[in-house]
Order: sequence, then C-alpha cells, then structure tokens
Amino acid sequence: MILPNLIIPGAQKSGTTTFREILRTHEAIYTGIEKEPHFFSQDRNYSQGVDLYRKNYAHYQGQKIVTDASTSYMPLSFVPERISETLDNDVQFIIVLRNPIDRVISAFMHQNTYKRGDTKRNLINIIPKQLEGLTLEELIQYEEASVRNGLSSGTIQSRDETWSKSGFPFNYFFVSCYSKHISNYFKYFPKHNFLFLTFEEVIHFNEETIQKVAAFLNVASSGFNTSVNIHANPSLVYKSRIFGVLTPLSTPLKHLLAKSKVKQLRSLTGKWLKEKPKFQFSESTYRQLLEIFQPEIQRVEKLTGFDLSSWKVGSEISNN
Repeated sequence: MILPNLIIPGAQKSGTTTFREILRTHEAIYTGIEKEPHFFSQDRNYSQGVDLYRKNYAHYQGQKIVTDASTSYMPLSFVPERISETLDNDVQFIIVLRNPIDRVISAFMHQNTYKRGDTKRNLINIIPKQLEGLTLEELIQYEEASVRNGLSSGTIQSRDETWSKSGFPFNYFFVSCYSKHISNYFKYFPKHNFLFLTFEEVIHFNEETIQKVAAFLNVASSGFNTSVNIHANPSLVYKSRIFGVLTPLSTPLKHLLAKSKVKQLRSLTGKWLKEKPKFQFSESTYRQLLEIFQPEIQRVEKLTGFDLSSWKVGSEISNN
C-alpha cells in the first residue's frame, strides 16, 4: 500500500483546496480519499500507526504523485519531524502562501461560516487596542494569551486534543508567520524539496505556473485540465446539486415526512448554501497590521526568492 510523496501543508485559506482540485485533473496524480487526513498533526491518528494513514490511499492505481494536503501541518512545530520519521527523505512539498493580512481575514470568515467544532472567534478579541509601535512578536504573544484563555474558559473548543495542548494551531496571525514555519521544515528537508507558490499563481494558474508545477513534479504539463471550475468550493457544489434536486420535491415530501423533518431539511439547505459573512478591517487597522508584518514579509522573500512587493502595499485580489 502506498504513502504520499507530496505534502501540501498550507497555509490555510491560501488556495490549497483550489490547488488540490487542479492536481486532481492530472492522471499521474492521486490526491487520496480525504484532502486533509491530519495524520501527522493529530495524536489520535499518529498513535495508531502508518497503516491508518495508508487507508486514505486505498484507491491508489499506480499514479506517480500521491498527495496529502492537510493545512494543520504548517503551523505545528512537531509535524516536520514526524513526516521525516515516516516518509522517505525525498518527499516533496508545495507550499501556497497568501498576503498575510488577507489570509487572516479569509480565515476569520471561514471560521464564522463553517463552524465544525471550533467555537467562533472574533478578530477584535485578539487585536490589542493599541497597534502603533507594536512588534510582530508582541502581536503574536497577545494572540497566544487570548487563545489560551479561550481554551481554558471553553470559548474556544478545538476539534482535536493535540491542537488544544499545542495552543490551537489555527491562530490567525501566528499561521501568517510563514518564515517561522518554513524554517522549521528546512531543519528536516533540503530546500530543493520545496516549491513555493503564491495565492495569485494558484487562482490564476496560467501557463507559467503550470510549467513550474509540472517541472517540479516531473509530470506532463499537458495533463492539467484548466477548464474545470477550480474556484468553486467542491462541497458546496455537490450540496447545491443535491438540493437542486430535493427542493422541487419539497411539496410531495410534505405528505411523506413529518413537519419537523421538512423544517430540518429547509434549515439544512439554508445553512449549507448561505453566503459567507463579509468582513474587512478598517483601512487604518489593515495598514497598521501590514506595517507590523513588513519584517516578516522580507524574511519570506529571502526564504522563497519571491518578490512580494504587492504584499507590502496590500493585495487587491478579493477571493476568500
């Protein structure tokens, strides 16, 4: 039974789901049963051994590339070591990065739209009232303290005990400290094992990006189908199709189902297909946070070789 040879550890809300959908169109790439098995980041999974991990790739049919795209792998410091102990040293990594403040905003909207066990968190609660003169380290410390208080009081409930013990990995600002997480991976794997992409490259996925990904994975560039609707959330697409069939049947179903069941069906439809809440920092707060992240952006430039000038002035792309 096969194990992954390509890890896509994040960053969360930077286009990893879109990127996985692109990879799935290539016949030489197998993306597994679950996008995010979280094998290396959850003790309850890791403690059961590698045979559990292999089950996620039970439908393998000889593809050259096998992926694991768990976004929890990026911010948790113990994950790279676990990967190095389990997989071959030639395992490859593709890391997708987004403007750090835009990623924070998107993560906030994600947490407040798809509440899957994690109590909703308000961004205002993790931002000090005074941002002027604040360093990134001080901002992270403030956030860590607020998260730990939330875990202690129960206002934040992690989906996994490992994550609670680790201080909850999906901390908004900490996840955006890319240089820290990338450097941690470099302790265990050589730099040539990594390909870095920007959020913009993934959502546009033009010929240049196709060639870059194909060369890194050593697969045919012609194998990617870019005509698929890669930007739509796959689960919402499937659910909309299901309810597109069920909705016209609501009237005849009334005669077959109890009123309570019909109400539950309508409520579920609304929850699954509702629009995301709109959120944006005030212009002054956005600029102050961006200023705090300037040294971090420069560190990421040195690590990746990217020119991130657009990040330094703020992204104009709105795709959450």
